[in-house]
Amino acid sequence: MKKTLIFLFTAVCAVCLFAQTVKVYKGGTLQYELADADSVVFCETAGGKISQGFVKGQKVTISTDMNNKGSNLTQAIGTDNGTTIDYTWEEGDSVLVKVNSETAVFKLVSGAGTKSATFEGEMPAGGNSFDIQYPVEEPNITSQDYNNNLMPKDKLLFKATDCTLGNNVQLVPQYSILQVNFKGTQTIKKLIVSGISNNDETYTLNINPEVTLNGTAKAFYVIMPKINERLKVRLIDNTNTLKAAFTTSKAIDLSSNACINMADLNVPEHNYPCFTALEDGCEVNISLEAFVFNDRYLEILKEGDSDWTALDVQYVIDHKGALEANISLDEGEKLYMRATLGEVNNVFTIQDPDVPIFTTSGELKFSGDISYLIKGDGTATKDDMEFSEYYDIGCFQQLFAGTTIVDASDLILPSYTKQACYFEMFAGCENLLYPPELPATDMDKDSYTYMFSSCTSLRNAPALPAKTLAEGCYEGMFAGCTSLIVAPELPAMQLAFLCYSDMFSGCTNLIQAPQLIASNLESSCYGTMFSGCSKLASVTMLANEDQLGKFCTFIAWLENAGTSASGTPTVYVKNAAVKTALEGVEYGAGKAVPSNWTVAVKP
Repeated sequence: MKKTLIFLFTAVCAVCLFAQTVKVYKGGTLQYELADADSVVFCETAGGKISQGFVKGQKVTISTDMNNKGSNLTQAIGTDNGTTIDYTWEEGDSVLVKVNSETAVFKLVSGAGTKSATFEGEMPAGGNSFDIQYPVEEPNITSQDYNNNLMPKDKLLFKATDCTLGNNVQLVPQYSILQVNFKGTQTIKKLIVSGISNNDETYTLNINPEVTLNGTAKAFYVIMPKINERLKVRLIDNTNTLKAAFTTSKAIDLSSNACINMADLNVPEHNYPCFTALEDGCEVNISLEAFVFNDRYLEILKEGDSDWTALDVQYVIDHKGALEANISLDEGEKLYMRATLGEVNNVFTIQDPDVPIFTTSGELKFSGDISYLIKGDGTATKDDMEFSEYYDIGCFQQLFAGTTIVDASDLILPSYTKQACYFEMFAGCENLLYPPELPATDMDKDSYTYMFSSCTSLRNAPALPAKTLAEGCYEGMFAGCTSLIVAPELPAMQLAFLCYSDMFSGCTNLIQAPQLIASNLESSCYGTMFSGCSKLASVTMLANEDQLGKFCTFIAWLENAGTSASGTPTVYVKNAAVKTALEGVEYGAGKAVPSNWTVAVKP
């Protein structure tokens, strides 16, 4: 009768094959032998390994040790009462075994309640080694649930590769854990963590029920991939409002399979906007001419000072008619600001666009909740965000234009927009590397028009989640951003007049355009959109055939684009009818598709 040999994995077990007899040694001593064996999975002798390959259906057991599985991660993770999380195998646990492209689930057969357990299953065919994974289904860590800081075992992914029978399987953690410590009195509903280089890849800790901070440090744990970069942490309160944002000044190394403890993050009661010097010798100069005689005043507070200073008429008198406040900052020093308390005091909508509010020197960060510049207590609403009909200027139009801000990643903007509210807000900020998050999902006219134009150092664009667009809302938004390589996604299906016009013009290093997914178009919506994008090799445009004849929709959209791309630049469309129609679109200046481009149906 044929016999089945079941192997138990230990570090000291060896298996030898002699003709049709399988001999198992442990510690150099023959333990047992099995004649007329059904099949042999793996054999090992003192002189080397003899591989027989796995046989499909071979029943095998695997033993794995929890000590390695949990030690690096769990020793530092404590619940609120200070106890340490200690994992053990449980009834019902399973692991996934993979041989080449074939997989099989091995179920726990012994060892529940301990750190060492045995799993049994049928080995996939082929190969001489296998990979193993726990849990069977790779967990999704983009959304995690807070449970009194207890980390569920099946959320932590562990793998071992190139395993061989006769050797102890050591599972290696694939994730690390970030410990975030908050101090303050806020109620927290959600934490969102991302790397500074890609805000689209977020890891969210959902806290339900909410946790209210009590003034002392409170730790929260977020499972993270193995990355090594600066991190951004966003705090969402019980009203679903982004209350605070923190970006680490240095990279956080999460590549060590360990629990990494960030420094304490203080959540202020009032998240006032502020300049922070990133080096010694910085200057912030604030023009008073634009607003000081209009009964709307800005107040400033240099960190360490006891009282706020109002930039008002009295300030001008006290400073012998000076129409500018000059503040020097050394590395780490902060200059806070707010509108006058007690009223809607939007100092910026009455500025003279030819007189900049801020001029600066030195590398600076600007952070905090910008709504405090509308109402000094931070309670501003959409109705308070004014548009000046007299000056034809938006709320924060050109606010930081031409300044030396490097980092605006912790600047909190509201979830709504008003007409021209951010028009040219950072235009000409040649040092800007880290833009703010743009959470608004509904656009108003000219909301983000030329917002980051000529930010020549900007490499990563913020996400643009809005699906309801308005006239000119993204016009020229990234024009002249010569360091931008990948464009943000554009999810809107319904477009508006001039909405994407000139959006990426002059982005000479852009190699990846957004998919233009809208089926229905509007006049001039794509005009000059990619003009001058010399490295651009392809654009996907999925509009319907009957939309292509609208007024100036594609005028100069690819002018001087793709001139240095490798191969023939291509516009991909949804079908042959659209291809024929687009090839026939002409304007006074020439065809919509330049001669150096071709049109093809999207594969």
